[in-house]
Amino acid sequence: LNGVSGIGMVMQPHQHLAPIVCVDDAHAVAGNHAMADAKTTAGKNKTAVSFRQRHGKAGGDRYGLPRFYDVYVPSCYRPGDGKRYPLVLAIHGMSCNAEYFEKTSEWHRVAEERGFFVAYASAYPHNDGLARFPVPHWALKTVDVELKDELTYFRRLLAGVQADYAIDPKRIYVAGHSNGGQMTQALLRQMPETFAAFGPTGALLGWREDQVELPEKEIVCPVWFMMGEYDVADPEPREGSMARKTIETYARCNHAASSGGWYDNGVYHTLSLYDGSHMPVVRYTVIRGCPHTYTPEMAELTWNEWFSHFTREPDGSVHYHG
Repeated sequence: LNGVSGIGMVMQPHQHLAPIVCVDDAHAVAGNHAMADAKTTAGKNKTAVSFRQRHGKAGGDRYGLPRFYDVYVPSCYRPGDGKRYPLVLAIHGMSCNAEYFEKTSEWHRVAEERGFFVAYASAYPHNDGLARFPVPHWALKTVDVELKDELTYFRRLLAGVQADYAIDPKRIYVAGHSNGGQMTQALLRQMPETFAAFGPTGALLGWREDQVELPEKEIVCPVWFMMGEYDVADPEPREGSMARKTIETYARCNHAASSGGWYDNGVYHTLSLYDGSHMPVVRYTVIRGCPHTYTPEMAELTWNEWFSHFTREPDGSVHYHG
């Protein structure tokens, strides 16, 4: 984990967007719910954007619980034009929902600028003792609750989006924060062939050793972790720390053969690891001065510097387009 890296991180400015256009499935309830006061960069007028919720069993789970997800359709999309578009699956953290993550991450703004779809997942508010009242969360081992089958929901979500839109199966990605970062890793472990790259933030392998679960399949999964300097988990990869175990575990699973070392770019302190072909397979970034949060800048970085460079080929291999 030593040395010097040449990773560059180029920030792109936000653009003033037209209203978001989304459609629902046959089970959806008519009407839109507003995502009020959508943020733009300082000095610009706020842009009103809206999503239509997707309801019913088509977006539900195997327990028959009502589930939904929000889909952002970029304005460049033209049905029937013969093109296939990338898709980012965006997963919120505990006690949040799709609408909240839309506001804080602004993944859809990056999607509008770069021409891809975003599907915002929304967890069910399980009444499983996690809090004094039901709060939305992904029922995983890392939150010490009764485990639920979350994969059926995600499989149906992805199947629904792919049925409705011309999605490129080679360019599907997943990013999540906190409990959503843990869900991102659960998808990496159990559905790795579905995604070309992964972007968990604010989440390591687990909080304790007894929560650690390892990837189940021998398949390369490029993954970029982002942690705040003041995150809820200690982000410094000291000897014996969970941060170090996280880096070493994913390096081993991705057959990392060399290290580009640590690279400082402003507040971003990044380690990059490569496989034998010098394809980046693991990145780990500590953001100086940052708490446990997700920002639009993280979404921009994740797309521009990571997701946009990877494709998952039909044979299961990953190609890097530098």
